[in-house]
Amino acid sequence: MGQTLQYDEVREVRLQLFYQRQTTSLMRKEAAARTVDEALSLAQDVRLPRLSVEFRLADDAEYLPGRWRLASGLGAAFENYVARLQEMEKIRFANSVIRGLTSAYHEAFDAVVEAAEALANLGWPVNWQQNIQTILEPTEYGLRDGKLVDRFSGLPERVMMGEELLLLGTVTYHRQSRSADDLASSFKPQTLTATNRALHEGIELHLRGDDDDLPAQFRYCSNWMPGKSGTSYRIAI
Repeated sequence: MGQTLQYDEVREVRLQLFYQRQTTSLMRKEAAARTVDEALSLAQDVRLPRLSVEFRLADDAEYLPGRWRLASGLGAAFENYVARLQEMEKIRFANSVIRGLTSAYHEAFDAVVEAAEALANLGWPVNWQQNIQTILEPTEYGLRDGKLVDRFSGLPERVMMGEELLLLGTVTYHRQSRSADDLASSFKPQTLTATNRALHEGIELHLRGDDDDLPAQFRYCSNWMPGKSGTSYRIAI
């Protein structure tokens, strides 16, 4: 049979204070939840280069014991992952732009992915895409469909905005607005926050043509899309 807990006045006061403080803490957390989620979503976006190696554990284990599961071989797997990053970076420094995307690049990339998968299988996924973006940042190569490709050759006629940003390793795109009177604004930079990702990540972009009225810095653009109150807008990268 279960035992009945007996509370004296001191314990009841302590328990009451505990619940009051917890309620206040949860209210603060809820008030900041959207802002925090937006910030975390942006900081953890796979398109954003990050030098730091971060474990990306699931948040659904919140307030449960055993959230940091100790797995056999975790230390060796992490050491192997860092070694694979080092090897890929060595190849990047050893290969000039003239040599292009060599087989050594592909082999090193595959080794990083394999090492990251080993960590994920142990329950400790890492931000390998961001680490790869850091290595590739000063190069002409990027990620498309899980592979290394040249960012500037063999461009497809149509891409999704999210895919193109991943290839370029950036979370910045540009948006142009047009009034109901057909007066167009200049292109303004936008950041791919969680809200903007939901709205624009799946927008189809077409490769710029000779008749596209676009600044020289952009190579892809969307069609004009309806906005609010008779306005329209388009996205360019």
